[in-house]
Amino acid sequence: MRNIKYIVLHHSATDYQTNKDDIDGKLIGRTICDRAQDKWKKEYPAYICDYHFIIGHTGEVFKAQPIEQPGWHCTN
Repeated sequence: MRNIKYIVLHHSATDYQTNKDDIDGKLIGRTICDRAQDKWKKEYPAYICDYHFIIGHTGEVFKAQPIEQPGWHCTN
């Protein structure tokens, strides 16, 4: 694995709402990644998600993209 020098934390600034079936926040996290993929996949074929991890509204952590892949917006 590559050396990790920095950790970038940021808020998704999403306006998506959780629903009664989204108990832990996993569905909202998946929605955030899926919508971003729809937007960027054609222009950036290697794009997976903006985040390595997503923290749901209960504090549970969900894996989004492989840690080995740098966040596409944080590599410069």
